[in-house]
Amino acid sequence: MNKFIYCVFIFIYKTASGYSLSAYFSQNAIHGQLEFEESNGEIRLIRHFKVYKNLSLQDWFWHIHEFPVNYENINGDLRCTENELGKKLYNLEDIFGNFELSNEQPIVKISKNSVLEEGIKSLWGRSILLYSEHLGLSACSSILPNQNDHQYIAEARFINNIMGSIYFRSLSENDGRFSRTLIYTDLIYEPISHSIYSSKKSTTLSWKMYTTDVFDHNDRSSEANCNNLQIVFDPFNEGPGRSIGDLDARLGKLQFIAKKNVLKHKQSFVDKDLFLTLNDYSNSRRKLFIVLYNDNDPETYLTCAKLKPVYSKLYKANINETEVKGLFEWTQNSLFEPTFVNFSINNLIQNETEFSEEKNQPLKILLTELPPMHELLGTSKYCSNNSTGMVFNPLQKPEDILCETQDECLVGDVSSKLSLTFFPKKNKRYYSSFWDLFCPLTGSNSILFRGLLIAKKFNFESERRICTTILPFIKKGEKHIEQKITTAVVIFKYPIVGKIVFKQPTNTYWEDTTIIVEYLIHADGSSLNTTLNHRWAIHTYSPGNDFYDWQNRCMSTGDIFSFYKSKNISINKLCSVNSNIFCLMGDLSSILGSLTISGNINDKSTSRKLFTIKNLSLNGRFSVLGRSVTIYDEIEQLPSRKAVVREWFGNGQKLEIMGKIEFTQQSEYNLLAIETMLTGRTSNNIFSIHKVVPVAINLEFPCEISSLDHHYQLFGQQSIIGRSIVISDTFKNVGCGTIERGYSAKEARESRAVVSFHHPLGYTYGYIRLSQLIGLESGQSDTTIEINLRYPGLHDRNKTRNHLFKIFVNPVGVDAIVKPTVTRCTAGGYDELYKSECKPNNPFRCYVGDVSSRVGVIDIGYGKKVLTDYNFPLDGSVSSIGRSIVIFGPEYSSEPFACANIEPDHNIIKFVNIERPPRFVIGPIASKLEQDLSKLLVSGRLDVPSLYIPGYQNPKRKSTLHYKECNIKDDKMKISSHKNYVKSKSDNISGSDILIFSSFVLYLLNQGNILRTYIQNLNRIFILVKPHNNP
Repeated sequence: MNKFIYCVFIFIYKTASGYSLSAYFSQNAIHGQLEFEESNGEIRLIRHFKVYKNLSLQDWFWHIHEFPVNYENINGDLRCTENELGKKLYNLEDIFGNFELSNEQPIVKISKNSVLEEGIKSLWGRSILLYSEHLGLSACSSILPNQNDHQYIAEARFINNIMGSIYFRSLSENDGRFSRTLIYTDLIYEPISHSIYSSKKSTTLSWKMYTTDVFDHNDRSSEANCNNLQIVFDPFNEGPGRSIGDLDARLGKLQFIAKKNVLKHKQSFVDKDLFLTLNDYSNSRRKLFIVLYNDNDPETYLTCAKLKPVYSKLYKANINETEVKGLFEWTQNSLFEPTFVNFSINNLIQNETEFSEEKNQPLKILLTELPPMHELLGTSKYCSNNSTGMVFNPLQKPEDILCETQDECLVGDVSSKLSLTFFPKKNKRYYSSFWDLFCPLTGSNSILFRGLLIAKKFNFESERRICTTILPFIKKGEKHIEQKITTAVVIFKYPIVGKIVFKQPTNTYWEDTTIIVEYLIHADGSSLNTTLNHRWAIHTYSPGNDFYDWQNRCMSTGDIFSFYKSKNISINKLCSVNSNIFCLMGDLSSILGSLTISGNINDKSTSRKLFTIKNLSLNGRFSVLGRSVTIYDEIEQLPSRKAVVREWFGNGQKLEIMGKIEFTQQSEYNLLAIETMLTGRTSNNIFSIHKVVPVAINLEFPCEISSLDHHYQLFGQQSIIGRSIVISDTFKNVGCGTIERGYSAKEARESRAVVSFHHPLGYTYGYIRLSQLIGLESGQSDTTIEINLRYPGLHDRNKTRNHLFKIFVNPVGVDAIVKPTVTRCTAGGYDELYKSECKPNNPFRCYVGDVSSRVGVIDIGYGKKVLTDYNFPLDGSVSSIGRSIVIFGPEYSSEPFACANIEPDHNIIKFVNIERPPRFVIGPIASKLEQDLSKLLVSGRLDVPSLYIPGYQNPKRKSTLHYKECNIKDDKMKISSHKNYVKSKSDNISGSDILIFSSFVLYLLNQGNILRTYIQNLNRIFILVKPHNNP
């Protein structure tokens, strides 16, 4: 007979007269609740059940076992076996008799307690097992404390020749009194000497708790070498053999039994002397370690592990649509407890017709295999199955199954688990709170970074779909803040293209790591079909150039990475997905399963996968950063992104707002956090992000719609860096500021470049500005591309669309202005393409120079535009600086139209304060301007123009300039500049410091059409020969 399992969930909470336990069932056609209450030496039992199938209601037994249920195991049959729950401690039949099911009203039984030594407190931290020998059915649950009691959990995880964990669970009551500490040990020992298998069927190991010295802050050195630990934990000075740290002397040694070529140990202990709080586990001055050593050699440690706190998990999914708002929350204290879910959805039903159809078209709430594709945000495909994957179903149950209890449901079928029998009121709101016995927040079946999908059909035809990503949060006081995540990426460019993302909570290297395979596509022409079952692994070293060698590809990456390599061949043979504790840590295919590689971009979604893995660290001494993946490329850390608005500009009036707004986002899967730190009148203002490049501060009304282009409602697929934020009141825009990169000089630097189209005989006029953040240790950001191009001439209003643009390998010269398009811009060299597969949603399939295929086309004469490119390097061995940009003709023409070189964009150290500032800043020649300005001030002569234009010479240009120094001495000098005042703080300003004449800059920059226009906009120029911190 098949053995069906249903789970019990038991809570402990205080009543007015004592304690109470609650147990919840939702398995094998049984749904209900048990309550135990204790008062004055009596235990009162209350049972509430609903039985969905024709089951026998008698002949049930119930026992207490030593270990709690491991809720990471979502297979109910397996998690309730004796191997998992340990030995039997108590027979509850001795207290209440046999366990009986009933469909009737609640049944109450009262019994005198003569079995449990400490009453029902003896049940805390254990499990309860129900079974029927007649039916062959069983169920199990952990026995848990209530919310008013304080529970502290720590883990010592061993990853060497001894593998597994030791858990410490301490419980204190709400009044602060200590209750007890339970210790669970679950270990596998692989002796270094193989002879132990033939000589012994069991062995014992001693174990102690050690502490580091208060002056030793480098606890990682103790993890690397256990011999650094010298102090047994003895906070009460009890002496050797009696101290808190002498676990083996007080509780007994660890007994290992030989099973399947390894020695196994699983046991529980009750320690009434040891009580540790969260402060003991996370104390920054003193660290606790568990040390194991062989009895035959007590002076040599076998291994050690640091005690690390087990934090409760809090995950959230925010719904922030234009009309529909909602929030889902999942909480789980540890793997020994089930998950609690709270949610609320508002305005999903938006009219009376939809409300009247609600009962016929119930709401679907699903957890999906994958997070939605961030590049599809804002499109109708964002919440499609190709974007989010199917319902999360790790046990591969039939998707059309009708489940009556939670064990029958798909893990991700939230609405079926709810058994949604409630309907929204006319306030258009859904809400519920429930417990889920089959939704772990940790382990390989964790829901972290997966998708949440809400689907609602109307008129039996149309379907409204809303989706978002499940993200981690932490509690900080009364607030919930998004948890900081370390993100690493692997980019594949040959012979496959794709991206794999690794994510782990920062500074907690023992936490689970999530691996998101965004996509993998064949790129070398070897296959046009999707291929399955590809092995993959993390290797020890970063890759060399041998990935081009089809015979010896990736030999440079070394062996599969593992912080401990087994010498026992029989151990490695036990490695599998179901027994991954025996695997080398880098052997990802054996631990997680194989990968799929798509044959073309249309099948991209078939390669997307999400995995959760233990012991794969992005932090600490066993970090995989800088190593390689065998498909193959180096793993590098992806820094979080930050943007800030510091400077504000009034729109034709004085702006009373001061301060800044900061934007932070850890990765494309995380929420965008906005922090405002503003002073002044902000209560009646509306802040909105616009589609424009930085604010044109030279305008009298820089915040008008004509200056700012069209309005964005929310953040979309493109980055907001380089755009503007507008402050509005009820009637008009009152101010604005530019969203710039925010970063610390200790962590990164910004690389900038500009492509200046200024040739008097050129075919377009304006610039393309580029900026990228370069991490000082590793990683680089996307490149922001700011475009402002029009046709040359003051009165030329021509406009054209759909111009392709590319990076070419060489700089251009005189060929930029030749009339025949077949020879125009030919000095730039060449740029070939992957014709069919290079697209915006497959950017790494493109050549670096094929910018348009990644980010789209540009228009000339239509104003400013901001784009973001994943693969436009401004630094490193393949930097695009020093090369050229070629713009092709309109409407996707293949004929070159205009071109210019990519030059470094430096700050101007000596600056010009102009009464009517220009719209264009000549960044590429900033250092040259500074040098030439110094020459003119000293000698009054400049033989070569500062701005070199290939193929063009101005015959009217003069090489000398005579000037007269102005002897001005004034403590405070005010300079009028476009209705603004600039105050100089210099105490003594000489005539050589200030030159007041308009012909100076005309002489210095007398280079052609664009600079003549530049000068014609000036009425008066003040040149201050003085370094400036913010040019």
